[in-house]
Amino acid sequence: LQSHIALNVSVFSGNLTGSDLRSGDSAKVRRGMSFKTSILGVSAQMEYDFVDNRYYSSRNRIRPSIGFGINYIKFDPQGEYLGTWYKLQPLGTGGQTLPGSTEAPYKLTTLGAPISMNFRYHLTKSTIFSLSATYH
Repeated sequence: LQSHIALNVSVFSGNLTGSDLRSGDSAKVRRGMSFKTSILGVSAQMEYDFVDNRYYSSRNRIRPSIGFGINYIKFDPQGEYLGTWYKLQPLGTGGQTLPGSTEAPYKLTTLGAPISMNFRYHLTKSTIFSLSATYH
């Protein structure tokens, strides 16, 4: 966008899983629960480059930047019981179905505010190594 400002748009997809059987806690192992959820997200971030990002220079091979933005995340948690997978949100696993609760079931989408740091090393004008970390 400008000499030190860039726009980063990304799509990410993945799966999170967990199992009591891998916990090492005997009470949890006896309980035998496990879960999984697929995650799909879309993110847009503004990045501030500490070095002018428009030009290649062999003197400025290291190009650090920081970024912040917004992301939209969709997920669908499921739990396994006796070999069958069940969707957890309709079961009220956040306590919504307990007697006296007035809470609605939790949403299966959320907004986030990612913050990122990037370190790019320009080996040549067209070969760049990058290390990125993002906290969502």
